[in-house]
Amino acid sequence: MRSEHFYKAALIKALLQKKEIGFGDVVLNELTIRRMTRRVDIVAVNGKLHAFEIKTDADSLSRVDDQVRDYAQHFDKVTVVCGTSHYEKLKDRLPERVGLWVLDERSGYSIRVIRRGRTKLVSNPEKLWTFIPRKEIERFLRKNRVRISGREYREVLCEIAKAELDKNKIRAFAISFAKQRYGERWRRFLRKIEGKQGNPDPEDIAILLWEKPQQSGAGSNSKPSMPQELPSWHEEGRPRPIPVAWAEARIRNRQNLHR
Repeated sequence: MRSEHFYKAALIKALLQKKEIGFGDVVLNELTIRRMTRRVDIVAVNGKLHAFEIKTDADSLSRVDDQVRDYAQHFDKVTVVCGTSHYEKLKDRLPERVGLWVLDERSGYSIRVIRRGRTKLVSNPEKLWTFIPRKEIERFLRKNRVRISGREYREVLCEIAKAELDKNKIRAFAISFAKQRYGERWRRFLRKIEGKQGNPDPEDIAILLWEKPQQSGAGSNSKPSMPQELPSWHEEGRPRPIPVAWAEARIRNRQNLHR
């Protein structure tokens, strides 16, 4: 039975062969979103954000409905890549917007596109910027001459951006940040597979795992990891306890000051 890394290697090979990924584009491996409560298997950044969820023949489909529904709020396009044993279960189960690709054993384990799915551009920064650190959002807003105090919650920063910035600029920031942060690992991956005629091996996928740069001083040898425990407000259906009315009041006060 083929591993998840085998599926990822086959998927990236297909993206390159189908020219879904071009010069200057990047592919991300295991991108965490929504304060690290979701981990997306593969994301292609090619002018849009395309999320891929992999379901090997050994995987359960118990979470797939929630996953694709959640990803559709954060990414412009969502595709499920599955093994042949899941194909019949998923082809009528997934929403029409969600693409379906199959790892086909009969064709030498190549990727076969069953349904391409539809693109719907996301422009809400609270969803689109979920993988971007708050400090980077602050830096971006200041660069665009948006006045902020530096003590705002992420949600408030996103509401300010939505009120004061063009949607295209909001989207461009997400795409450029992804390319900047993950671009070097993608280029290293491409150099590794260059001698293999563009055919990555499953073990090559580890190159794409992004690690937070280590800082000098105490604790610099520690490896980044997923948090062992999450705050209670991370539980499904429970919003972070920041009153929406409070955030809206902050924005109204800002608007009044500029009148």
